[in-house]
Order: sequence, then structure tokens, then C-alpha cells
Amino acid sequence: MKTQVLAAALLCSLMAVSPLSAQQPLHWKAINGWEVGMEPATGNGCFIESGYEDGTHLRLGFDFTDKQTLIYLSLGNAKWKSLEAGKDYPLEFQFDDNPAWKATAAAAERDNVKFLVVTTTDSNFAIDFSRKLGMRVTFMGRSIAALKLKSSSEAVREMLDCQDAVRKYASKPAPETPPTPSEPQRRNSASDPFEL
Repeated sequence: MKTQVLAAALLCSLMAVSPLSAQQPLHWKAINGWEVGMEPATGNGCFIESGYEDGTHLRLGFDFTDKQTLIYLSLGNAKWKSLEAGKDYPLEFQFDDNPAWKATAAAAERDNVKFLVVTTTDSNFAIDFSRKLGMRVTFMGRSIAALKLKSSSEAVREMLDCQDAVRKYASKPAPETPPTPSEPQRRNSASDPFEL
């Protein structure tokens, strides 16, 4: 029942949201330390995010603003002051003891916090994220984050449910605007100005 109420609230919020609007992210659900939401700026892509004790903030989500659907991972920390927005940084992501994923992250800044964003079209990245216990991120051989992925499987499932709800809403035809009634013909009556 709670999920239905949250879905209804999200869908009502979507009625006023255009895909590229500059609105703030919309909350979908909180689940075991993860926030699930929808971001209008990513073409109404759903995401999960979590914060860690060391100040690291992590977000994984969908981006529909490109021709191909992208999966993105955003990683930031207020301590990373030397990041330069617009520059690229080579990173390696290792889930548990699996071979590392190599990616080039773009640095960006929002609300005075600098962060790194990587994108991929490979759904295996999200699958590894959801199935593994931890993720280690390195930059030029130096560890920049070692994060536990507790409940990431549940969070990713909920992100998919969120995206499914958004997709279902978006596929519904817009309600038709009722026709504007034509103005009735007026009868001219000198004695009754209110007579139509």
C-alpha cells in the first residue's frame, strides 16, 4: 500500500514535469540507507544514492538525454577540492575481487560540491554493483573510495520499479483538453440586458 501511495505521489508530481525541466529530483522511496528518486534533468531517469561516513556521496542511475540509454555513477566528496570541473580523470572500479572496470570520469560541480561522473551502456556494470558487497575506486593507483554496497541489490530493484512506473506514466496519452464551448448567440433585447 505504501509503495502505491508513493507511486501515486511521484506520478502526480510528474504531471507538472517536462523531461528536461530544471526541477529538483523527486523522492520515490528510502530503502536500507539508499534514497531512490527520479531526476528530471536526466530525461526522468531514476537513481539510487547513498552517503558514507567519510563524506563520500554515491549515485547510480539512468540518463535518457542521449540517443542511447546511459547508466551513470556519480561519486563525490567535499574534500576533493582539487578536482577541476570539465577535466577527465582515469578511474578504476573494482567490485569485490572481480577484475577492475576502467573508465574515464568527467569532473563536475554542483552546489559547491565537486564530483566525478562515469557513464556506460553496459548493464553488467549495474549488475556487478547490485550483486557485490563492496566497491573500491582508484585514481592512478591511489584509492579514493572503498565503499560497502550493503542492500545495493534491493536498491537497484527499487530503482527499476521506479523507472517502470515513470515509463508507464510517460506512455499514457495526455488527457484531451475539452473543447472550448462556443459562445452562445446573443439575442438583442432592449428591455433585458441579461437575456442571451
